[in-house]
Amino acid sequence: MKDRAETEPDRGFFLHIQLSLSLLASSQQLLIINNFDHFIRYKYIIQPLNRNAIPINDFSIHNIDCMIRCIRNRYGVLDTNDPRKYPFFDLIFVHTGQIQAELCEDQLLINPFQALLIYPDTPFRVFSVTSPATISMNHFLPEETETLPIEIQTLAGKKSSYKFFQPCSASILEHDIKRLASLDPDGKSSINTSLRSLLMMLILTQLYSKENRQCPASSISPEISKIIDSLKNNLAHPPTLRDMADKTGMSVSYFRSQFSRQLDISPGKYLLDLRMNEATRLLRETLTPIKDIAELIGYSNIVPFYNSFKTRFKMTPKEYRDKHLSLV
Repeated sequence: MKDRAETEPDRGFFLHIQLSLSLLASSQQLLIINNFDHFIRYKYIIQPLNRNAIPINDFSIHNIDCMIRCIRNRYGVLDTNDPRKYPFFDLIFVHTGQIQAELCEDQLLINPFQALLIYPDTPFRVFSVTSPATISMNHFLPEETETLPIEIQTLAGKKSSYKFFQPCSASILEHDIKRLASLDPDGKSSINTSLRSLLMMLILTQLYSKENRQCPASSISPEISKIIDSLKNNLAHPPTLRDMADKTGMSVSYFRSQFSRQLDISPGKYLLDLRMNEATRLLRETLTPIKDIAELIGYSNIVPFYNSFKTRFKMTPKEYRDKHLSLV
């Protein structure tokens, strides 16, 4: 292998890594590394390539240290009714739709290709604002070692807080996050476990890189926040538009415009999303009769509920339950 000074590429160059292992089919992993200085010290053999270079086919990886322990990942629709917290970091990335996160007395709107890093022991709740909202959540813990990139080292000891990211290289980041979810989530392969650790380092480094701008998430005013809570807690008998406007001390038209500006959705559509989200949760997680579900979310007649549900999900509530029921 040539000296590092002779082979070191500019930052942001692509590295091509190919595994020559009997356990895996011959394949190529294309990864982007934003800070080569930090990654050159890891215990694997790599060949830096120009963007136009032809890949070489006999690389191998040796003794990859799992410097980030990937605990679990989830992908799909995730709504939490009760606050939850974990003793590890949670990286939430929104793939489609829009979610609302409640944590540290803040309410955040998270849009597609935005990410939220939740520190250990931070109670949080997550709701879909638009249906369906698809997110991924990755639980991880970084090891305390100086060989980690400095951005990740700074996470040591962080608790009860969060960090919001709006990455510029969104498509690359989403691709890497989806790849992470596909790498043996049950941890049965030590090779894939090591690759997941490496990939998580790359994802976090991308988020913290200078190329990615960090900006505050969309904020929701206290007045609108109270209305949101009122809607969530009273789906069967929600306040009218006039009631909501009166509670905030606004005119109906001004309230509607403020609500739509802050949540990027009208009050009526937001209420419909809440109802459909709760309906899908009850269909997935309970055996509550469909007629009762309709009443619980504010439909006095089951026909409008069926129509709204089928328009939204292209299937009836019964078909949805048959497909998604998670009860054992």
